[in-house]
Amino acid sequence: MLVMPGAGSVYLQEMRAMKQIKKVNKEGMRQNNIRLMFETICRNEGITRAQLVAETKMSEMTVGRSVDFLLKSDLVLDRLNDSNNDVGRPASRLYLSRNFVNIGVSLESGGVSIGLVDSYGGVLQCHRHRFQTEGMAPEEVLGIAAEQIEEFVREHAPEGAQAIGMAIPGLIDYRNGYVRLSSQLNWADVPAAEILRKNPFIPDVIIENDVKARALGENRFGSRKESKSSVLLNIGNGVGAGVVVEGEIYRGKKNYAGEIGHTMLSANNRICRCGRKGCIEATISQPAVLREARIVDPDIDIAGIEAAYRKGEVWTATLLNIVAEYILTVVNILANTYAPDVIVLCGSLVEQCEALRDIIMEQYRKQYPSIFNDLFSLEFSEFGTNGDLIGAAAIAFDHNIMQHIANPMFLK
Repeated sequence: MLVMPGAGSVYLQEMRAMKQIKKVNKEGMRQNNIRLMFETICRNEGITRAQLVAETKMSEMTVGRSVDFLLKSDLVLDRLNDSNNDVGRPASRLYLSRNFVNIGVSLESGGVSIGLVDSYGGVLQCHRHRFQTEGMAPEEVLGIAAEQIEEFVREHAPEGAQAIGMAIPGLIDYRNGYVRLSSQLNWADVPAAEILRKNPFIPDVIIENDVKARALGENRFGSRKESKSSVLLNIGNGVGAGVVVEGEIYRGKKNYAGEIGHTMLSANNRICRCGRKGCIEATISQPAVLREARIVDPDIDIAGIEAAYRKGEVWTATLLNIVAEYILTVVNILANTYAPDVIVLCGSLVEQCEALRDIIMEQYRKQYPSIFNDLFSLEFSEFGTNGDLIGAAAIAFDHNIMQHIANPMFLK
């Protein structure tokens, strides 16, 4: 048999490569199994091993190994449920460990907020530093943020921080840590993560769009965390949506999914800052609502609209009913586009105006049978002003969990 020169060595190299691929695939499968177990426990607090087998459709051995890893890593706890009414030995149930905490940061034009958040989305510590970013260079703004983060880490994480999550408004290249465009901060192509990492107290930072981060936080920690898919509609100075499917942010091309603010909603004469008429942002954002209200009362704010509505001033009822109708039109579009389990409304407009929330729900209940499908529920966020912090911590939460699963020494 004729053997070409070097053929044996090439064959051996190919065999070694195939073995390496199998090894990598096996390790990837192990990590995916552990992550699936962890996420299932997150969404089903107090779940038993038998229930994990039924929920994940995996073998008892696979579930057992994955759970053992999570227990040894102190990511979950194993407790006997004394209230179990079953005959025989009480079932052992799995819960998240509160020892796994993450740092979330929210950066906006009004300053920086930093929070220490536990594995249930509870804010354990919070620090807010107010300053106006207008007229400041991005490096200067991020330098101030880094100093505040360092101070926070020194006080609340003396052993050092894991990766930190940061929520920033705008178009974000989350893989490379770039702020591609932020109209609120007036930034373009800013390497935010690189600038922040120059501070030794910030070993790693994951930059994410604020609405997408909050959407993940609602899905991970919110009142409907058992939902596999959810949509967050944020209505504040702008309007944006965040979509989470099977625990993952749906990003679309170039992370552009959810940027709905400049979609035409109505052929009205409301001029948007983008130059078009009838955009969602020009119709239902907080500035748009105030612009309409100030035609009647030039000095009114959102609290003033609320007070006038409670006094029975007819024009406020007309305004809020129109705004609610437009908001539900957007909700209907999102519901039929993504078919989520739940749509969560948040943002300064709905959080500051209880009357608007009441009208939205009243209209929703009336329209539900004829207009909306019966696949989702409509809710309001319960996070309030901590929403972006909790969302940023959720970004860190997911990153740090995966780092730990890949390297058990990561959190040691």
